[in-house]
Amino acid sequence: MPSDSPLDYIDYTSLQFPSDRLTLLDVRRAHPERFDVEGAERFADPDGVDHLPLNTLLYMERLVARAAFEVALGKSADLYAERGLVREECLEEMAEMYQMYGLSTGPQHTEQMIRTLESQAAAQAGRRR
Repeated sequence: MPSDSPLDYIDYTSLQFPSDRLTLLDVRRAHPERFDVEGAERFADPDGVDHLPLNTLLYMERLVARAAFEVALGKSADLYAERGLVREECLEEMAEMYQMYGLSTGPQHTEQMIRTLESQAAAQAGRRR
């Protein structure tokens, strides 16, 4: 049965994430021990656990987008707090990772990239109303 209510999920495929610009060369430069050593574990340790910061970065980007999307929908829950995180700490960690991967020149540049991502997500929520 069709519903007149708007969809309340974010479409990540329509967002442009800062990490979309990453190349394998960027990751290789940040983690030469994973790429330039014979027999190195590329993306996971021998125990199968992924310890690359890239995994954390991808999670945080989607969290930032989802939080902005939900705020734009008028939801009052703090998505960061629900996940045991603080937005400012996430942005600091993202700034470090963006710099490590060559995507950002510093905290202000990271904030600009995050604001752009949040704007995209909020705009998507506005189209759902």
